Amino acid sequence: MSFAPQSLLDARAVFRAETSLTPVELGIVGDAAHADGGDSYHLGKDQLRASASYSKTESSRDRNPTDAASAMDIGYFAVTRGGKTHTLRTFSAWLVGECEANTPDTLWIREVIYSPDGRTVKRWDRLGRRSSGDNSHLSHTHVSGFRDSEKADRAAIFRRYFATIKGTLMALTPADGKVVWQTDIIPNPAQRPDSATNEATTAFFAVGDIWRLAYNSRDAMASLASAVSAMSSSLASTKAMVADLTSKVTQLSQQLAAHEKSSLDRSQAEIGGTMQGLSEVRTLLDALKAAGADPVTVSELETAFRNVLRDGTGS
Repeated sequence: MSFAPQSLLDARAVFRAETSLTPVELGIVGDAAHADGGDSYHLGKDQLRASASYSKTESSRDRNPTDAASAMDIGYFAVTRGGKTHTLRTFSAWLVGECEANTPDTLWIREVIYSPDGRTVKRWDRLGRRSSGDNSHLSHTHVSGFRDSEKADRAAIFRRYFATIKGTLMALTPADGKVVWQTDIIPNPAQRPDSATNEATTAFFAVGDIWRLAYNSRDAMASLASAVSAMSSSLASTKAMVADLTSKVTQLSQQLAAHEKSSLDRSQAEIGGTMQGLSEVRTLLDALKAAGADPVTVSELETAFRNVLRDGTGS
């Protein structure tokens, strides 16, 4: 009996968590109509007719099927993330763009049948065999995968989509690296019966090598980013300390300037008072002389007065 493999159940779970779609709206195993046709990625080996070609022999990657279904239909949805609405239409266009770019997490996908506007049906086919589909795809998007990717991480591309529309970066994990490098997303040519002639498989393997390098580079960049973040935090703290010290120095300078001005004002006042007093003494001595006071006393007073003027003492 055809069954839903874990890889597609995981993909369905992503949509269940991010949208209001039900399992029925995320169909994996084909219904009676699919079974009657006998040639669909929604069917496993047990339900494929002997002459099936589209989902069994057109690609060398489909020629050893199991009873696992290898497609999922995605019903219409609309979600709002970051103030922007995303729908089945925008998702489908994004997915096709990623497939056209051959991103590693889409290499398992054989085709995407979708409607960009709800009026026309288009098909992206990795093999380039077909370009359209029937009108049932006006309301849902069909994603089928090569049968040799049954155990691949088929949910990765969908996790990345929802992370993207949330505006978050989804870092690769060791599990992601294992899926890309070690599983059927990138088959090892030495393990394929047609490895000697399958150029596409060899190309996928080469992409895996590049992806592993990118994965390792990601780790290095993550460490660098962490170091830069720590340095930025330290610099911010240092800047705050410098600003605080600058403020305190400014306050001290203002206080010192105020103190110096106050001291200068006091000194000037004291000097003014002293000069006034000395002027009065001088006037008194002149008066004593004019009045005929004892010359000796006047002479002593003048000597004391000069001493005050010279060194501030009367002795």
